[in-house]
Amino acid sequence: MNHNVLCLVFFCCVIQIFSFEVPDKFIDTATAECLKKFNFDKTILSKYVDEKFRIINLDEVGYKLAKCAIEKGYYYNADGEFNREAIIDETIKAFELYVQREVEDKRAVSTALVDNCITRNGKDQVEEMQNFNNCLVREAQKYN
Repeated sequence: MNHNVLCLVFFCCVIQIFSFEVPDKFIDTATAECLKKFNFDKTILSKYVDEKFRIINLDEVGYKLAKCAIEKGYYYNADGEFNREAIIDETIKAFELYVQREVEDKRAVSTALVDNCITRNGKDQVEEMQNFNNCLVREAQKYN
């Protein structure tokens, strides 16, 4: 499975020190590069996402990490707009993260989830991706 998923999930991740650990298979290349760049252990991610993979409580460090992952990732086109198709593809790869039941057409459901959430809602790209991710998690609950 391609590991480009956590950026979609991570874009700023923060969990309030619960005993939740972000699974390795959801840490994408961009996030891994940023962890290495700032010399952070992967366990720091658990400060920024909750058990449902909602992004919460971004502090200065989480913001810096999220910004780095967005800059290294695929979420925005060169013109600064959301890269819808790439985000849909990554949502399909991370489908089990969001939807816990069996779904026949993951592309159709992923497209619906993305289309319901892909709006410019935030003061910058980090906040936009945080809001997008949390919307995606909320919308996916309708399929569980």
